[in-house]
Amino acid sequence: MTNQSISIIGTAAALFLVWANTAMAVVNVEDLRQQGIAKYRNGNYPEAEHLLRECLAIAEHQFPAGSIEIARTANDLAASLQYQSRFTEAEPLYRRAVAAFSTDPKFTPDYAASLVNMASMLREQRRLAEAGALYKQALTLTPRLDALTVATLMNDYGMFLKVQGDWDEAERALERAASIREKQLAPGDPLIIATWTSLADLYNGRRDQDRAQHLFAQAVNACEKYSVAERHCGAAYNGLALALERRGLIDEAERMLKRAAEMFERTYGPNHPRVAAVMNNLGTLSERKGDCKKSEKYLLRALDIWTKAYGPEHPDVASTYANLGTTYAHAKHFDKAESFYQRALAVDEKTLGPYHNKVAVDLNNLGVLYNRMKRFDESDRCFERAIAAYEKPGGSDSVPAASVMLNLAGSLGARKQYENASNLYQRALDIYQKHPGSETVAAATAFEFYAQLMRKQEQFAEAQKAEAFVMRVRVHNTIENGRLQSAFN
Repeated sequence: MTNQSISIIGTAAALFLVWANTAMAVVNVEDLRQQGIAKYRNGNYPEAEHLLRECLAIAEHQFPAGSIEIARTANDLAASLQYQSRFTEAEPLYRRAVAAFSTDPKFTPDYAASLVNMASMLREQRRLAEAGALYKQALTLTPRLDALTVATLMNDYGMFLKVQGDWDEAERALERAASIREKQLAPGDPLIIATWTSLADLYNGRRDQDRAQHLFAQAVNACEKYSVAERHCGAAYNGLALALERRGLIDEAERMLKRAAEMFERTYGPNHPRVAAVMNNLGTLSERKGDCKKSEKYLLRALDIWTKAYGPEHPDVASTYANLGTTYAHAKHFDKAESFYQRALAVDEKTLGPYHNKVAVDLNNLGVLYNRMKRFDESDRCFERAIAAYEKPGGSDSVPAASVMLNLAGSLGARKQYENASNLYQRALDIYQKHPGSETVAAATAFEFYAQLMRKQEQFAEAQKAEAFVMRVRVHNTIENGRLQSAFN
């Protein structure tokens, strides 16, 4: 923390200049604000806060309430507080800035930037309705904004649309941001890296692994080639790790995650939500490697950081609840697993509603757990609710819904409810065949069981259809793994 005596002396000296000479004071306010901005851009948020608080105090003595000088400092101070996850302190400052900028058309770029800043904070808190209203206000201003300001708005709006699950619109917004920045900025500019990372994150979420990995790698390579400051690069390393993990390149992913964690800790300190995100990812990766103790350690750290930053009812907190549930399930601590899965479901249903992909994931997790615990009635209900949660927003041909159908079908088949199981297998197989490239190894394993079931019932044509699906997935997976492993050796 900054030494308090320095703060008092600095403020007193500056205030003396305000009283002595108005023109000199105006210069000093702006100089002090620029010093604060420089600290902010270097990632020194506590020092930026100190300077900007001092600047705001001087401006409030010199200028009338609602002046542009006060609004600009309030906006910058709010941004430094947001990056320290001090949202309740940042919000009134953003509101103050937005109100002042909205009164004068000359300050449209400031108005748009302040709207986007506040919207991004609300998005981070998952106050999506409020954030959406601010983005809509900002979008009305685009005809009066320069290209780079439009790109910043499009990049942030794309991230908002992704959180809402509007993937196509999110992709269009992020691609527009990338196109503008690539034309306007030099290679290696942090804003280009940020847009590549945002767009790659969207592709990763859509399981478009080739494009995701390409863009994440492009961002990481730019960070290294142009020696870009770490605070701009941690998200790219984290994202590339997730893409590599999906490819099964676990050790390479772990190295990337540890580098991202180091970058974020040096930039933001050990208790920032971005650090929590990497701890969460390290936790899930450790669970996948079978190290449940290490997984628990990472996930509890993430949970502690996120709960302190956002409170106990935030979707990021719910994600860590769910991941802890999976870790405890694999360690056969079923009571703990059930408790964390139920907590995740309760938060997600409250914040996202009953028909959302995250709610479907929570229900599927509970269904798998109850099945392992032989609580079959509860398991079946969870699977059925998960299918509905996927199908309502995604339609009857939802691939994620098909994966849950396979879980339910496998459970019914194991209990000799063959007719119901066969109907679900057929529905799932039809969906996968409508979406080439969506097949997974887990689906292939499920359809192997289905093929055996069909042969026992002498339904040979259906058995052959399932077996052809299994063979196609196995061959594709073998070829793909060989290609990827050679690329990283």
